[in-house]
Amino acid sequence: MNSFDLYLITRLDTIKELYLALAIISGIIIFVLILLGFRQAVVENDKFEEAKWKEYWKNSKKRLRLLILFFSIGILADTLTPTTTEAVVIYLVPKLVNNEKIRELPNNALDLVNEWMKKQVQDLKK
Repeated sequence: MNSFDLYLITRLDTIKELYLALAIISGIIIFVLILLGFRQAVVENDKFEEAKWKEYWKNSKKRLRLLILFFSIGILADTLTPTTTEAVVIYLVPKLVNNEKIRELPNNALDLVNEWMKKQVQDLKK
């Protein structure tokens, strides 16, 4: 693991926030586009005209698709990007679990405790 990898791990929370911001902003713009389309379809006498609605969506289809793509990417990336803590756990836990020296630690600690207890018992008998 090099220093750039460590830097990226420390920046993961910020990257997740950027993805979430992308999703929120594109979601708001999608909502505004729908409202504008509805407003344009309603004429002066407050009656809905389907022809104007279809014309509006025909003209703004590409923009809406692009925004939906940004929204989807933002949500998906935010969901799949681990937080800094999760990334550290993902990186360290396999190394710790598979390390032989760490596996020996409980046995060494148990031996140490057993020796200490035997010494305490011998001191009590004296």
